[in-house]
Amino acid sequence: NYYERGVPATRWTKPIVLSVNRGTDNEKVAFAVNTVKRLAGIVSVPVELAQPDKPEANYLIEFTESSAAQFFGGAESPCAARLTSDADGNITSVRLIISLWPKHLFRLEHCIRHEAMHGMGLMGHPHGLDSVISYVYDREDLTEDDQVLLKLLYAPALKPGMYQLAALRIVRAELAKRLGIPPERAVKLGRKAFEVASTRMAKAVEAGNIS
Repeated sequence: NYYERGVPATRWTKPIVLSVNRGTDNEKVAFAVNTVKRLAGIVSVPVELAQPDKPEANYLIEFTESSAAQFFGGAESPCAARLTSDADGNITSVRLIISLWPKHLFRLEHCIRHEAMHGMGLMGHPHGLDSVISYVYDREDLTEDDQVLLKLLYAPALKPGMYQLAALRIVRAELAKRLGIPPERAVKLGRKAFEVASTRMAKAVEAGNIS
């Protein structure tokens, strides 16, 4: 029923095969590669660099000399992430686009870290968290919240393609376990999030958007 449905989660379930276009200096390339390896390492996803005798790359980092990587609603964006996933929610490919236009260079490391987080499957912008993918906090580097987000997304009990309410229950249990909160108290955590999700699901069903 609709209480088990919602927005499917996506994450890597196979090794990342990484390729970086070499249209920039080695220092920027190395930083981008190390950023992806750092994030993947937090959740134990293997990373290898694409080689002529290896499978085709599934993760491309593209540096561009254009003034903007993408445009969103008419607004300029110096960096962007594009993900594809299969019907089960497994990430199949990622493309990060990073602008080297001079006025963006002072934000280059932030851009790479921000988009690489998206490239791990975290596609939202959680403005209530102190996160590098929040525009409100606008952090330059990963925070403790970012590491928790990654670990929760890749928790063994949380499966790719799992829908929102079922996923929320698992995330709540994982957080409670990490914080040492007894199960009888854990069920009260995040009650507002469940109410919002349930209302959203009900409206989607009424509109015929969820079977």
